[in-house]
Amino acid sequence: MSRFGSLLSVQAALLKGEVTCCQLVEYYLDRIQKTRHLNAYIEIWEQEAMQKARALDHRIKVDSSNLGRLFGAVLSIKDTICYKGHYVTASSRILENYLASYSATVVERLM
Repeated sequence: MSRFGSLLSVQAALLKGEVTCCQLVEYYLDRIQKTRHLNAYIEIWEQEAMQKARALDHRIKVDSSNLGRLFGAVLSIKDTICYKGHYVTASSRILENYLASYSATVVERLM
């Protein structure tokens, strides 16, 4: 997947069927596992990421119009930004069990 130099090239490959969103997500999940020693991620939502990737792959096959400008981008959300139904700790023990009751505007717009 490192062959892509920009999001536009990823999107072009997705539309041509050269790669799938599931393959992109699997690639990044694998990279996260290989670099786990860096402690860059507090929580990883593998199943949710794959579910969203499958849904986007289906949308691309059925109707590729109106996919949004960021379709195909694999995102990480900083642990200080609320995402409904997910823990937000800001890497603090004080917030370690705080479950976000809403999604921040930035998350809603990205999704």
